Amino acid sequence: MTTQVRIWNHRAEGAENLAGKMRVLYPDVEIVACESVELAVSSANMIVTATSSKTPILHHSHVQPGTFIAAVGAPRKDWREMSPELVAKSVLIVDSVDAATVEAGDIVCT
Repeated sequence: MTTQVRIWNHRAEGAENLAGKMRVLYPDVEIVACESVELAVSSANMIVTATSSKTPILHHSHVQPGTFIAAVGAPRKDWREMSPELVAKSVLIVDSVDAATVEAGDIVCT
């Protein structure tokens, strides 16, 4: 089994910097800095987002059916990581329903 981690950042140098650090820590894992979100997630079976984006960066068309997404960013009502279409077509699991329905921008605005 080949393990590959793909990293994307809105600043290319940020993605490459993190990828370089990860390569040192995990020399047996292929770490790739990607130029676009689409390239980073196109064939992924797991996606982790941790952003402060105010607009969606991850769209339904980017994600394969059955992909696990851990969207841990967008903790404010006015922040978004995922498009409304992606959220609507997902099975949602949250650690706190009360907090998610008040704070999680991806959920509040869907």
